[in-house]
Amino acid sequence: MKKHKLAIAYRVYPLISKIPAVYQEDKFKLVKLGFDSLIDSLNLKNNIEYKIWIILDACPNEYAEYFNNKLEKLDYELIFTDKIGNQKTFDLQLKILLEQDFSDYVYFAEDDYFYLKDNFNVALEFIENNNIDFLTTYNHPNNNSLEIANINRQESDVILYKNYKWQTQASTTMTFFAKKSTLSETKDIFLTYTKKNFDNAMWFSLTNYKLTNIFKCLYYLIKDKSIAYIFLKAYLFVPYQLFFGKKYKLWVITQSLSTHLDKPTIANEVDWQSEFDFYTKHQK
Repeated sequence: MKKHKLAIAYRVYPLISKIPAVYQEDKFKLVKLGFDSLIDSLNLKNNIEYKIWIILDACPNEYAEYFNNKLEKLDYELIFTDKIGNQKTFDLQLKILLEQDFSDYVYFAEDDYFYLKDNFNVALEFIENNNIDFLTTYNHPNNNSLEIANINRQESDVILYKNYKWQTQASTTMTFFAKKSTLSETKDIFLTYTKKNFDNAMWFSLTNYKLTNIFKCLYYLIKDKSIAYIFLKAYLFVPYQLFFGKKYKLWVITQSLSTHLDKPTIANEVDWQSEFDFYTKHQK
């Protein structure tokens, strides 16, 4: 059986942000929880070859010790940075994944995500058998509840593939799969994130979303300025891509196989607490 190949750039920061669903006062345990689940998912069925670059931004020594022990005999590299922050570590992820020759499929990973065991096998099989630009296995709750995230889909924008439903979506987080060739084409758009563009404004420009409706921007300036700022960021950072650029498709699975561990935005479809309990009982 042909093995899947995947290049992963994974970034870690030792401080807690937002409100984690578990380990709200212990980032090290939170990181181990998420990474343990990631490795278990990658190793399921033993049909994925992968290389991981771990970016440790001002992390204590215990982080390096954990990753060295966890990844012993696997293909990995630890990269140490000194408080360079969110945008610059993403810039480093982008550079690593574009310059590597290990795989045509790449994954940007953040340290506060949790994965079900079949996450990577399902995602890679879908990517390799369909024309995929970008993909996420995290169905953000805003996809179904936030007005600005609602999109009109054509029949070709929904795919039922081996018991899973996938559909196009306007935006996601900074944890996602991509084809290396697509990433190369869109590099300049992603680099705007390193210059303080919003992630959703960047995604909306890639998917040619309805931010082109300037009247909507004026409407949100009155109704909800936080959404209006998404429009304004897109107009400032990616106007050509938004109005004239090539349209890319971002695919999301409707039954989440992973979740952001930020408690208010945890995926709705899974009893995550029972999944967390399995790992927390076995963590040292």
